[in-house]
Amino acid sequence: MCSSAAFDPRIWDDLTGEEYYGELYFNSTDTRSTKTALDGYQRIRTVGKGAFGVATLYRNTNKNNLVVIKQINMLDMTAQERQLALNEAKVLSLLSHPNIISYYGSFEIDGVLMIEMEYADGGTLAEYLIGHKTTLLPERQILEMFLQMSKAIQCIHQRNILHRDLKTTNVFLTRDRKVKLGDFGISKIMTTKLQALTVVGTPYYISPEMCEGKQYDKKSDIWALGCILYEMTSLQRTFDASNLPALIHFITKENFAPIPLSYSSNLKRLVNDLLQKNPLRRPDADYLVEVVPDFIEFIADSDLIEDAFEPNSTDLQNRSVVYQFSSPTNLEPVHLPFRVQILQLAVSQTHFIALTSDYSVFTWGEDKHGQLGHGEEAPWKNDPQCAVALLDKHITQVGAGQNFSVFVSSTGLVLTTGDGKYGALGHRDWNSVNRPKLIEFLLKVDVVKISCGNHHVVALTNEGQLYAWGRGNYGQLGLGNLQDCCFPILVNWHLDENISSIQCGPDCTAIITEHQNVYACGLNKCNKLGLNRPSLFKLKFKEVPFESLFTKVKFLEGLKVTNICFGECHGAAITSEGHVVIWGSNIYSQRGKPHVSQNKPNLLRLPGYSKAQIIACGPTYTLIGTDDNAVVFCGTRFCMDTKAITQMTSMFTSEVITRPKVILGLYATDEQIDKGQLLVLNSLEAVGHNLMITVDTFLRINS
Repeated sequence: MCSSAAFDPRIWDDLTGEEYYGELYFNSTDTRSTKTALDGYQRIRTVGKGAFGVATLYRNTNKNNLVVIKQINMLDMTAQERQLALNEAKVLSLLSHPNIISYYGSFEIDGVLMIEMEYADGGTLAEYLIGHKTTLLPERQILEMFLQMSKAIQCIHQRNILHRDLKTTNVFLTRDRKVKLGDFGISKIMTTKLQALTVVGTPYYISPEMCEGKQYDKKSDIWALGCILYEMTSLQRTFDASNLPALIHFITKENFAPIPLSYSSNLKRLVNDLLQKNPLRRPDADYLVEVVPDFIEFIADSDLIEDAFEPNSTDLQNRSVVYQFSSPTNLEPVHLPFRVQILQLAVSQTHFIALTSDYSVFTWGEDKHGQLGHGEEAPWKNDPQCAVALLDKHITQVGAGQNFSVFVSSTGLVLTTGDGKYGALGHRDWNSVNRPKLIEFLLKVDVVKISCGNHHVVALTNEGQLYAWGRGNYGQLGLGNLQDCCFPILVNWHLDENISSIQCGPDCTAIITEHQNVYACGLNKCNKLGLNRPSLFKLKFKEVPFESLFTKVKFLEGLKVTNICFGECHGAAITSEGHVVIWGSNIYSQRGKPHVSQNKPNLLRLPGYSKAQIIACGPTYTLIGTDDNAVVFCGTRFCMDTKAITQMTSMFTSEVITRPKVILGLYATDEQIDKGQLLVLNSLEAVGHNLMITVDTFLRINS
């Protein structure tokens, strides 16, 4: 529980409007002798610098303990700056809690305010996470630290105080990993039902309501707490961008990437609850303090992950392996560098691209048009090679089309290489290039998402604008015509719904909006886009061969689609509840259910109680990755000789699977789990009649 330290009642008045600087600044009981710089204190080193002064580590020679003293020169400050500088001491004087930095007092020397407080000898949480780099933290450790943060937030919220600057650099640790919340410089004490309006805090952690200039309250601290929890699980910021407008767009409009699949559903749900865009849907600190211990107890009972605070603790090392799954008995690994962690795998009928956690790009496959980006052309490269030309570009997204590649940098720049025959390179000509080249037309915008079809590309900017270029023979560019275009053209998106995600099929494009509605354009072969129109009495459907403008897929309305994909003649989607919906042709049993109409979708029933997380459509099949690390298949599978991978269309035998069937499961024995050997399904890609599967492996290493 939170307890109150003794304080002058006028300090409360000060914090809620009345100004009594003198009582705190020149408190006669706290003012020390000024015979020396700091009598009774031995200076050790500077531990931090802020907007208002310097934090220095001292040894209190009288008590023989270490303390931090913030030294703030008040003489050159405005009244507002003085109020901000004094605020931390005022707030700390109100609080006494084991998970909050303790306040020891304040005094003045020659116009310099000295605030003496507890020293946390384990550094900051930010430093701790940097030290782990790509080594995931054990879940129990994450939750135990998070529980301590929640208790600290519960304490300050019970005092009607908003922290307003929660971030990993303001979460301090002791050597035994006890959490201490600090840095209350811009905190605010709220009166009953009062909401704040001033936008403050570190941009990466500010809430959507603060970004939009709306009133905010304690739930903004909860949002920041969610960002910290996400950072602890994923070892990266929840939202990141190269500039403030882009960051605000991500925070207010975009969804965050899922946390690693190795963590429990409880932890995933907790992260999702904390990062709700609507503050009313976020839990409060009291709820967190109540439920998190149950999550910790559940982990203790399962005994899957040891507590990293114990002696001889262990860490989880993460690496990724890409497999080519070309037959029921052949699972061939791709020879990527050992210990890489793959962020994204992009594939086409001709080549493959892997983006790693250190922002390196590896390419392999056919290189007849320079699509691998190595500055040369070759018939085929069997082993992945690093694209040296991209090493300094900080690539964060990749895309693969038929004979061309697309790369997006962290600053929103787009580069392309390969075949320019259909204009998919976007360079205002139809020429091919064999080295990544910047699309100059997009220099004025910040691209945040891209998707590639066989011969076209769509790109979404941080301001919600959609650009398209490349082949348009079926209207897949969404421009209202069937023309090819060799440079990006702004798509006329006139609806009130903001675009959340984009997905290209081979010859079509789909948009998912913030309200989880789907709009599509392009080739509607076998109604794979779901655009056939019912007649007046809905007994027959009028076939729509193609659509050149983005048109709403009405039978998906209300299903809350989160992911969508297209094959040559069918489409499939995942809903927010993990269900799979399929429509279009069923000639190869790719819909997993007999006797279905191509004009009406059907729900695919997955084996057991699995929920879908990944989906891919091949030319004759549907592929689903589930939350229990299984790969589910339905449709017609053509088995191929892995020795003839360069002959992508060679097929020998086929097998028809009419009902959803698990063709691969990633399981670990109890003995392997005890040793910390875990497997997690990362991604699935359909490559003609081959499957590409990325598996993340976790190995516990003694620290």
